[in-house]
Amino acid sequence: MKYSLPPLLRGRRLFLPRHASAFPAMDTFNPAIGACDPSTSDSGLAPGASSPDNLHETDNWLQAEHLRKLLSSSDAPISPYRLLELLRSIRDSSAALQVLDWCRRHGLEAASASHAPFAFQAIFELAARENKYGNLPRLKDLLLRSIDHGYTLTQDSAALLVRSFTTGHIPSDALLAFRSLDPSLRCTNLCNHVISALLRSPDPKHQAEALSLTRNMLSPDSHCLPDTTTCSIIFSILLRRNQPADDQMLHLIVGMAGLGCFPTDTYQFTKVVVTLCRAGCVDKAWDLVHAIKNAGGTVQAPIWNALLTGLSKDRDTSRMKLVFSEMEASGLENVVTYGIIINHLAKSHNINLALQVFDKMTSPNSGVIPDTVIFNNLIDGLCKVGRTREGLCLLNHMKTHHCDPNTITFNALIDGFCKIGDIDTAHELNDRMSKEGVLPNIITLNTLISGMCRNGRVSGALNFFHEKKITWENAKGNAITYCILIGAFLHANNVSKAMELFDEMIEKGHSPDSVTYFTMISGLSMAGRIDDARSMASAMRRDGFQLDTKSYNILIAGFGKKKKLNEAAQLFGEMSEAGIKPDVVTYNTLIDAYCKSGDFPMAETLLTNMTDGNCKPSLVTYGTLIQGFCKKGDHDGAEKIFQSMKDLHVEPNAAIYNILIGSFCSGGEIGMAISHLDHMRKNGVPPNVITYNTILKGLCENNISGKAFEVIDQMKAERCSPNARTVEILTGWLPAIGETKRLRCFMEGHDASFS
Repeated sequence: MKYSLPPLLRGRRLFLPRHASAFPAMDTFNPAIGACDPSTSDSGLAPGASSPDNLHETDNWLQAEHLRKLLSSSDAPISPYRLLELLRSIRDSSAALQVLDWCRRHGLEAASASHAPFAFQAIFELAARENKYGNLPRLKDLLLRSIDHGYTLTQDSAALLVRSFTTGHIPSDALLAFRSLDPSLRCTNLCNHVISALLRSPDPKHQAEALSLTRNMLSPDSHCLPDTTTCSIIFSILLRRNQPADDQMLHLIVGMAGLGCFPTDTYQFTKVVVTLCRAGCVDKAWDLVHAIKNAGGTVQAPIWNALLTGLSKDRDTSRMKLVFSEMEASGLENVVTYGIIINHLAKSHNINLALQVFDKMTSPNSGVIPDTVIFNNLIDGLCKVGRTREGLCLLNHMKTHHCDPNTITFNALIDGFCKIGDIDTAHELNDRMSKEGVLPNIITLNTLISGMCRNGRVSGALNFFHEKKITWENAKGNAITYCILIGAFLHANNVSKAMELFDEMIEKGHSPDSVTYFTMISGLSMAGRIDDARSMASAMRRDGFQLDTKSYNILIAGFGKKKKLNEAAQLFGEMSEAGIKPDVVTYNTLIDAYCKSGDFPMAETLLTNMTDGNCKPSLVTYGTLIQGFCKKGDHDGAEKIFQSMKDLHVEPNAAIYNILIGSFCSGGEIGMAISHLDHMRKNGVPPNVITYNTILKGLCENNISGKAFEVIDQMKAERCSPNARTVEILTGWLPAIGETKRLRCFMEGHDASFS
């Protein structure tokens, strides 16, 4: 019979008797002596039973009978280890268990607390061999029997059971076996197997048990201290979980570091730091790395670089400097380290410091050679802050450092020169790319076309596109290319060319994206072709894109300008049906349209809907309504809206006060205008030159000179500089009423305002 040993026992030399002849000669053995009493046995082999059906069963039966005789004899006491060997020789777990049960019923030493654990060890080993999958149900049953009889496990029994149950993915049974072992006999290796099995289980209770077991390993009186394998298990589980920032696990790792137990797998350690940083837990990554370093563990360059990347993402320049200093002190800085720091400084527009770091990197005693990526980061950073000429100088120095520029290098420079309007130099760089054998890509094409369009060379951009889509294999144009050109022609009010390019784009197999559709909708609306814009919106929906709030706002504004309020209202309804919440711009656009059409009840209803829908009205909202009522001459309506602002704790600004003051002045209600001027000051809103011009014009038209002089004095006291309109009002009125001297006095000190 071929047996399969459990993993923990593979390679172990077992001292098993090969045959029954290893025991005293069977011809001298009387089966009747020491046989089990059939009247009291519930599991033993009764003497006189029918003969076994095969040789193997006969052999087990004879050995069991012999063992009963041997174990019941008082002449030769049997040690626990001898008992272990004898029961192993039966080679059948059931037969061995029957022998042990017989001994227990007869009160023999073999069933005592000192011997029975070794007997069960033999039975566990036999049961494990009887099935190639480890016979897990049988092992569980035997374990429960052992526990019920009050027996502890031997170390080897616990090892066999724990390894069997963990291999069979039954962590709860592995934990049961582990707990059945005397705490003084537990070892680190056994703990590691149980912890690993429990942590791999999806059951939260198993994770809690694993963490508790690990904490026990860290206790001062622990018999099994953690080792590097324990640390590695915790690290591997951290990486496997969706929530890497498990505070309990990180705390355990720090605790292990305090005992001199560190992770040995740099890749695993690096990945944990990367995972923590990507999850936004840079502080925890920082604490973990420094806890291991401060405890004497080794932190290699990839781990520091991972932490630097996380700090860069958080824009934590100060702690990046600390990490770099620590790496320098250990001589661990490399080209990746410098690349991370230079990229961070360049992107945060701290380009001077980035250049200083580059100078340090390229110093003779550095030992670190820059690569193309380093140069690209610096060149891009210089171009982003408008220092394109310095970026070009760096391009020329790349060869001295044995670095070849690539497409990214040239694209950064081309983009930089396009943004400062130097399109000619951008094209020169494009020609240089070709001479140096650097292939342009679609970014090169789009950058040049965008730069030309932004600088008014729209027709040239189109010609350039038509030329390059024939000669450039890697840059035939895409949806972005067409979108740039379409937007440029729409901005130039050449709607027909934009539509032609849109059709060409679809014909060439480039599906319009949401940006392209938005560009078309916006451009057509600005050109007054609102019906075409709405048709484009319908096409956008057919292509699977949903209009956003901004797109609806543009369409609503377009129909509002055309005074097509029914269509605007219909679009507003579509937004609700599509689940898109209107924003303050949506409401302001509609309110303005209804005010201009004279439908003030609808405008006020929209204001109510805003507040009911948790969309807070803005100053523009109130200003639009107040101006609408004022233009209508409905001062009561304007005042009502003005009062509602206070009720919602929205403080009016100078523009709203100016609307009201101007309306009252135009209506001849100078007293109300002056009252609002006083109210304005009382509420901490300083009048501006428009406010004073409006008041002065009203006082002039009503020939109220005394109050006008007070206002002039207030204006001068508040150091509100007059403008040309102020001069026009006063010079046309004050001399006419004989107040030339007052005018001259007022203008003193304000000459600079008109020079």
